[in-house]
Amino acid sequence: MPGDDLRIFLLAGEAIAGAHIKTRNVDYRGHEDDVVAITVDPELEALSCRVAETLGMVFTGIDIKRSTDGQLTVLDANPSPMFLGIERRTRQPITDRLATRLVSSHG
Repeated sequence: MPGDDLRIFLLAGEAIAGAHIKTRNVDYRGHEDDVVAITVDPELEALSCRVAETLGMVFTGIDIKRSTDGQLTVLDANPSPMFLGIERRTRQPITDRLATRLVSSHG
């Protein structure tokens, strides 16, 4: 499917990080040319929240394709998303947000 590969990390109904994964391959996994932090706009956040709520997920990494005309297509929602590589490359504080949530929910 052509288009931009986006990964949105959602925690408790809030987009805490977003990335544009640039690749020349159909499947970016293991073929990332670059990973760039993005600001998650309201449309992406609303779509991601609907997906997470529908699936009953508190934390998820949602893979979305954005076509050249802006159409968004959800590919999947990962119940245990890998995030350290994206966190390192984009410097978005995903680990900090998760840790804060875990500590506050057990306080």
